[in-house]
Amino acid sequence: MQRHPALACLPALSALSALSALSALWALAAGPAVAAGGTPGLGRIHEYQNWLVACDNTRDCQAQGYAGSPADGVGQAALVLRRNAGPGQATTLELRFARFADTDRAPAPGQPVHLRAGALRLQLPAVDPRTEILHVPTAQVPALLQAVQRAARLELQAGPLRWQVSLAGARAALLKLDELQGRLGTPGALVARGPRPEAAVPQPAMPRVQAAALPPTGEADRRLEPALRAALPGPDDDCPGFDPQQPLAGPWRLDTRSLLVVQACFRGAYQLGSRLWQVDDTPPHAARLLRPPRPNLEPGDGPDDGVVVIERLQVDTQLELHEAAKSRGIGDCWSSSTWVWTRHGLALLAADQSACLAFEAGGIAFTLWRAERR
Repeated sequence: MQRHPALACLPALSALSALSALSALWALAAGPAVAAGGTPGLGRIHEYQNWLVACDNTRDCQAQGYAGSPADGVGQAALVLRRNAGPGQATTLELRFARFADTDRAPAPGQPVHLRAGALRLQLPAVDPRTEILHVPTAQVPALLQAVQRAARLELQAGPLRWQVSLAGARAALLKLDELQGRLGTPGALVARGPRPEAAVPQPAMPRVQAAALPPTGEADRRLEPALRAALPGPDDDCPGFDPQQPLAGPWRLDTRSLLVVQACFRGAYQLGSRLWQVDDTPPHAARLLRPPRPNLEPGDGPDDGVVVIERLQVDTQLELHEAAKSRGIGDCWSSSTWVWTRHGLALLAADQSACLAFEAGGIAFTLWRAERR
């Protein structure tokens, strides 16, 4: 899993250590006071050997399986399972082919792919040339789902090219998906089927976020910048790059009594980490650190340091903040989030995260949070 931006300047980690490190950093990045809320286990990535699973706040879920330690001459592929929340939802499967190494190639256009998993043999269609994804036909999904839970690996071949996906941890990941979607004991469960009514499977509504209208920022507000800068705390372990003499980004008016300023905290090889402060416009200019909410976290998660890797901050009649944080483990990996300013502070609109794996872009991104902007 991707390292949090605060780890961007640390040495590269192995895939497993990066996964563990970022799990801890997600915990540190959003304590209970600023978690976006929801059911425990949603909005975070769970690891089971060579498989990962995550569900967003609406219980729409993905499970992803990757190669473990492929033999020489065998390329890497990923098997991705998707299932939406609610009763009677179909499961879809797709295959992705890595471009992480120079030797990794996708199947040739129009080339069918032959699949083997234990005793199962399937001929799959060609990769979609528009998306470079191989969609497993609906009629073949049930048999492949059963094989995924029983076989040791999934082997693929297209002409002279071969790939493999490890199935170690697949059954545990699918069981976790059943749990997170509330499907345990229902006829539609992937693993733990039973007589519990399918109608009992929950289907949460997507939360709605109402962005607040901002007052205009005037010249008198901009002249407050030196006083606002002086009101912020000095450098500390969480913000070692802060220079009290350096101009801040902003100010921008948030409401009739306070302004937003952005304080640079650290500079890594690829990105800049910052803190956002809401500061009163009258002396003594009390400053409050804005901690953007993160996807749901669980008891024991630590306090938030408020550091954001800002890709875009749009402030006009409304405020929208977008973070895109990059990490270098084995391959690149990303996390991104979008927030808007409301009457109650920053609200999370969207969040996704990829895994730090030896796969293109570090792995396929998981959606961890979705909300509708009103």
